[in-house]
Amino acid sequence: MPYTLDETLYEPEEKDGTTVPEGDPRARFLVGVEGQTISDAEAERLGLSGDKPPHKAAPPADAATKAVQPEDVANKAQDGPKTPKARGTE
Repeated sequence: MPYTLDETLYEPEEKDGTTVPEGDPRARFLVGVEGQTISDAEAERLGLSGDKPPHKAAPPADAATKAVQPEDVANKAQDGPKTPKARGTE
């Protein structure tokens, strides 16, 4: 009997048998969309059947993926626009 997805899921780049939800920065390969059916074998491979949780926790945010805070934007705006210097005027 096929397994029906209850949300849109992706596999991460590592394809390590886990899934991540839509919007996760690690999402790379579409497993299927909400309401789509996949084979029981595929669901088992991805840990979607049984007692195993379907998602691996997202890694903690680091400087590269940290959300921009409103005060950061305000501070940048106060600095004014940056304009490149013309060649030969350094």
